[in-house]
This record gives sequence, structure tokens and C-alpha cells, in this order.
Amino acid sequence: MIGLNYATPGGSIFEKIHPGTYCAIAGTALLTLSSGGRAILSSLIRNAGMLIYFILFTLFLLYVAIFCETPISPIVDTFLLPAFIIILSGASTRADLSGLSATIHIYMAANTALAIFELVSGWRILPSIYFRPDLGITVGLYDWRPSALSGHPLTGAALTGVYLLACLVTKQLTSPFFRIFTIGWSSVGLVAFGGRAALVFCAAVTMIYLAGNLIKIVSGFRVASHIYPVIIIVPVSIVLFGSLVAVGGLADQFLDRWDQDHGSAFTRYIALQIIQDQPFGNLVFGLPSEYIAELSVRYKTPYGIESFFLNFILLYGLIGFAVFMPALFLISQSAVRMTQPAGWLIILFIFANAAVSVSLSGKTTLFAASLVVILAVLGHGEHRVRRVNSPVGKGMPKQLGNPW
Repeated sequence: MIGLNYATPGGSIFEKIHPGTYCAIAGTALLTLSSGGRAILSSLIRNAGMLIYFILFTLFLLYVAIFCETPISPIVDTFLLPAFIIILSGASTRADLSGLSATIHIYMAANTALAIFELVSGWRILPSIYFRPDLGITVGLYDWRPSALSGHPLTGAALTGVYLLACLVTKQLTSPFFRIFTIGWSSVGLVAFGGRAALVFCAAVTMIYLAGNLIKIVSGFRVASHIYPVIIIVPVSIVLFGSLVAVGGLADQFLDRWDQDHGSAFTRYIALQIIQDQPFGNLVFGLPSEYIAELSVRYKTPYGIESFFLNFILLYGLIGFAVFMPALFLISQSAVRMTQPAGWLIILFIFANAAVSVSLSGKTTLFAASLVVILAVLGHGEHRVRRVNSPVGKGMPKQLGNPW
């Protein structure tokens, strides 16, 4: 649209990096200059997980540049941007994140409203862009699924699922009516975007969360005060907004997709078959990205290897997989430790959904956007309190533990 070769061949390396990554790097640089480097250094010292993440990311980047015949720009947007998000969030105040949370609520409500409008009208504010190994970059003019502000229906579905779960588990939403609206409206959004995997995994994680807390209540254990209304809110939201979907006919095309998915489910099976057909030597250091595209054409998987983990192995090999998977765990752990333990359920959803889509193995800012939602909606102020033994006496006040 503006002539940049971000997702197309050609152009310089600087065109391949997302503007959001540049903004995050600039923000981190300004934070470093304003504090003389103390803020960043203090964060990394306190947060050993993120320090190790940066070390593993650097090793992984060098490994890809030396041994793998694939571009490095997707790694920067997909995995370096989230690290800067964590750093900037750690330096933010509760007021900063509260304002960000309000912005996210407005954005997600508008995104779902726009998705419904696009679904009903057939008009698109941003046409869905697809990469097909046989055709290259294509525009999905005939895809009934809306893209809204996300640019792609599956991206919209995944981010909506993250937001729904964040609104489900957060302690920050004190109004039960607002929680009903966010959960119910996001559920409509999941149907509108047509993301079957996102809907199924989101429903599964929701049931795990509710069942776990119900078992605690029945067993006599104490649960957080917001859990009791949540147990009532979820069924109410499903009934109210489910009726809206049924009456409005918004789910008709979504239900049809379960019967006629145009080979989408079959591509997951083929992805496993491609891995099995490769000699072990090909999987050690990975395959050239051009050869993987040829495999997709040969095995008739038009949209590539639709599994983050399998595609990651094909691109970067078992060595790259072994180096970087611990790093992904560490950055996820950092995000959860900054918010609430229930954040692990959202992380579970993110990677379960990624397991059946290209997602994080391609160039995307979805992981970074998901972490922004988690950090803002779950709340910076939910760090666990740790009592510090005072050498002076019992009269000393309690202190907050390490927020990282």
C-alpha cells in the first residue's frame, strides 16, 4: 500500500522490521538514556529469566544467521519485540498500565464490532493478506471471514481469545456488568472471525479455569473474591450473547465451515507427514525456506506448514528448537510473574492455538500483542506480596516482593 517490502521479496532489511518493533526499541533507548542505564540494568538483574532470554535469543539469532538458510527478520518481530514489551512494562507505573488497559478494552470492543459489520456487509477495511507458496502474496477477496483491524481473521480470533481469557481471570474488573459485556462480546467476536481452533481452545481453557475453582470451593478452600461472580457471569454471558448470535444468523457461515473446511484440517495431518518423510539429517539444522515452500506445493498444503512447532523445526532444526523453546518459557514466565498466576492459562491458550497454525513460526506481532493484553488487563498491581523479615522488629511494615 505504501511501497514497503515488509512481507514481499526485495528491499532492505530495514523494510522487513515492523514499525512497532522500532517504536519499542526507541522507547527502551529513551528509558535507558533517561535513567543512565540504571532502569534497564536493574530490571535485568532482578529478572534473571529475561536476562537469560536475551542471551538465548542472541545465540539463536547467531545460529540462524550462520547455519540456517532463512531470513532473520521474522525472528526480530516475532520474538524480540515481546522482550522489549516486557522491559517497558516493568518500567511502567500502575497508572500507565491502567490507561493502556482502558485503551485495549475500547480497541477490542471496536474490533469485534467491525468484524461483525464486515461479516454482515462483506466489506473489508483491511483485506486479508495470505502467503501461498504456489502463488506468493495473495489477497483473500473471497474469504467470508472478516479481518477487521487485525489484518487477518485468525490473528483477530487469536487476540480476541487472549483478551476474553484475560477478562475472565483478571482481578482488575470490579464491575460484573462490564465483565459480562467483555466476555460475551468477545465470544461473539470469536464466532465472527471464524477461528475454530481459537474458539475450541478458549472454551477448553475457560472450563479448566471454572472447574478448578469450583473444585476448590466444594473442597472448602478459599478462592479470590472475584471468582464467585465469574462462575455466574460466564453462563449468563453465553446465554445472552449466544442468543444474539443465533437470532442474528452470525454463526451460519461459521457452522458451515465445520462441514466444509476446504482441506484446512487435512493440512495439519500433512504437516506431520512432511516431518516424518524428512531424513533425520535434514531436521538437525533445518531446511532452506525456499525448499519448505516447495514441500508445501508438493504436498498440496497451500498455506504452508500450519503448526508453529513443526514449522519451527523445519525452519530452524532440532538444534534451534532446543535452544529457543526454553527462552519462550522464560519470557512467558516473566509475563505471568508480573501479573497473576492465572496468566499461565492464557499462555497455554496461546501455544495450543499456535500448535495448529503457522502463527509464531512466521513474521508476526501476535505474540507481542498478546503479552500487551496480558500485562495491561491482568494488571501490574497484582504482584504477590512477600513478607520480609525485619531485623528491627515486628513493627516494620510489609514490603512488596520482587515484581519480576
